[in-house]
Amino acid sequence: MSAVAEWYVLPASRIPELTSLCQPAKGSIFRAPTRDYNAFWEYLRTHATHGDGLDASGWIMNPLLELLRERLDVPVGEAEGHPLAKTIAIDTFLIVEPNLADRWLTGLARAIDDRHGLKTYLLDWYDADAAPTAEELELHVRGLRYLQDGIAKLTPESVLLLSIG
Repeated sequence: MSAVAEWYVLPASRIPELTSLCQPAKGSIFRAPTRDYNAFWEYLRTHATHGDGLDASGWIMNPLLELLRERLDVPVGEAEGHPLAKTIAIDTFLIVEPNLADRWLTGLARAIDDRHGLKTYLLDWYDADAAPTAEELELHVRGLRYLQDGIAKLTPESVLLLSIG
């Protein structure tokens, strides 16, 4: 899952099973507790609807999440600090609850529609010396659309998990 952002829409009824997979297996005197991340990823691939993935995600998603948080009132902090994200114990996981989907979708639509505002924000983020090219700007728009697609698939009985590699 490195260098790829991927969203998963998981039925809320599956959260207890997912949570149990995230519990560390007991270690011994000579071995620390471990987690079976392969089983975790397999569970998501099997039981969740998921996107195709977004290459080069970290450098694209990090400024986009800050834009959404700082300028568009999207509850990114709630997604980062969600109890399930802490249980999963992977640093770059966000959890979006369905009751916050409208705020996410509104902010994402505004960011997508305001190319000038996005470009201005990215110029500040990357500094003028590393201004994003037209192609890089489009990659950031693709990142916003990718996230928008996942959030749009949320139902009242599901949660969205976003992994950012």
